[in-house]
Amino acid sequence: MEAEGEAITFVSPGEENDLHGIEKALGRAIPRVTLPNFDYKAPPPPKVHGHPGRGSRGPLRWQRRIDHRPYRRPDQ
Repeated sequence: MEAEGEAITFVSPGEENDLHGIEKALGRAIPRVTLPNFDYKAPPPPKVHGHPGRGSRGPLRWQRRIDHRPYRRPDQ
């Protein structure tokens, strides 16, 4: 069974080799689109770690239990 649909991916210059590997596995080239008025030479924004007020653990509602069941509030 072959899947159909569209996918969009963003590739940095450092990821070009990974993209070539995907193309090789697919057996065809993936079309490239460049956006007008986008500064491709701009540095990336600084990385933000964690969530304000929660340390690096993030918001509680998105955490999962060790057994990987989604967190549910007691009233659900």
